[in-house]
This record gives sequence, structure tokens and C-alpha cells, in this order.
Amino acid sequence: MAALDECAFNWSRFFKSFCMNEQKTLEYIDHPGLPPDIWTAACVLDVQVNSAGYGKEQRKMEKTAGRKLISGIAAGKLGIETLVIDAADHQKPVAVCDGMPVHISISHSGEVLCGVVSEDRVVGIDLEKMSREINPDLKGRIIHPDESRIAENLSPLQLWTLKEASLKWSGSGLRTAMNRVCLLKKEGPRFWMKLPDGRHLELCSFNWRGYWMSVAYDIC
Repeated sequence: MAALDECAFNWSRFFKSFCMNEQKTLEYIDHPGLPPDIWTAACVLDVQVNSAGYGKEQRKMEKTAGRKLISGIAAGKLGIETLVIDAADHQKPVAVCDGMPVHISISHSGEVLCGVVSEDRVVGIDLEKMSREINPDLKGRIIHPDESRIAENLSPLQLWTLKEASLKWSGSGLRTAMNRVCLLKKEGPRFWMKLPDGRHLELCSFNWRGYWMSVAYDIC
């Protein structure tokens, strides 16, 4: 477990690398299951960030790094040079370019920060390290009664990322209980979910460098 000052040092270095436009820190994720109008990228830190030791300064740095990551994706893939991002605490981040909304979402786990951008679809993303220690009862707490057959072969952490990405897509985040989100269908890396309010969405979920990454988006 990393010490607080070590976490602060690495977040500072990560933030500075974005400010200096070191593009080598940005890695685009071109998974074949993702729609062509959705762009995802990640940055790998030098050491794991310990969220248990987070303070206000570290959270502020994370927000700033997240904005830089999203701005880098928007510039590199969409040609957007000026993106205004509002990321209030416990609220879905909002981005605007020339008065038009740009859909974004950000997540981090361990030493990885990731983001997704789309001009056309509402998006949500979640990331969890596969080796993360979890409570043995986690899956039982988050599973919906109607999805037990479909979800039985999924790891608890993959199911978690599917549901958290879905709730980020919806804008409610973890204010909505995960066991109210129902997995309807699975085909390879693609999943379909139903939210408590009746809305449906699609996701792509896959193993990226030992992390479960799930990206949620509108069904077209």
C-alpha cells in the first residue's frame, strides 16, 4: 500500500506530464467491440494510487488530470482544441465545445486513469484491477434477481464495472443501488443493461492489461 506522500508525488508528476503535453502518456484503446464513434484512452502511472489515503489535494489533482486526459482524447481524435469541462464532486462531468455538448466519462483504478469521449452518444466508463481484493459477498449484493443465469459466469469485478459504467451513463452514479440494474443479454464483449427507470443501454466490457474495463453508451 503506497504512502500518502508517495501518492501525492506521483499524481503531481502525472499532472505535470499532461501540462507539458507528453503524448506518450496517452494510450488509445481500440477494442473491436467498441463503436467507431466512441474514443477511449488511458494513462498508466508509475505506482498505484491508494484511494484510502486520498486527501483533498490528491482529488483535485485527479480531476485536473482527468480533464487533461479528456482534452487529449478530444484533440487527438475529434480535432477539438478547446473543450470546457465541468466536473463537480459527485456529479457526472459535462463538456461543451462551441456551445455543443461532448459526452465524456472518467474512471481510475490502481495506477490507471481512463476516459471516454463521444460527440454522438452519452457514455460512461468504469475500471477495476482484476487482482483487487474484494469481499466474498460482493456479487450477491450487486446482482439483480432476474440476471443470475446471465451473470453467473462473470467475475464480481467485471459485473461491478458493467453496473458502475451503466450508472455513470445514467448520471446517477452509485446513488442508485447496483442490484437495481439488470443485465439482460451478453454476446461476446457486448452487454445490454436495463436501468430502474426502464431505460436500456449497451456496453463493451473487456480485459485491458489486467483490468476490467467497461464502456457504456446509447443503443443506436
